[in-house]
Amino acid sequence: MEDSCRDAAQVRSVVDTALEYVTANADGPVEIQMRSDTFDILVTMRYAGNLPSLPDASPKNEMVEERSFVSGLTGYLSGLHADRIERSAKGEQCEIKLLFRL
Repeated sequence: MEDSCRDAAQVRSVVDTALEYVTANADGPVEIQMRSDTFDILVTMRYAGNLPSLPDASPKNEMVEERSFVSGLTGYLSGLHADRIERSAKGEQCEIKLLFRL
């Protein structure tokens, strides 16, 4: 139970950080969809606007320290990240998917 609570808190922290980047680039509301199964959580954000610059997914452990110094991003400083990030845009309709493997 403790691991699942910690996993949920980490996912929430990463999604909150990504949402800050997304809302700054959105021209209106952001639709958020979450799906999960026993092993994965998939968070999809859809909105009109521009794709933000997000940190890379799942950095290699030896690179985390260097990247956190260079980028100064909260997610890296906390060691939190999505395992995979997909970004796409068709015109002004943007979609970002964050995949977390538990």
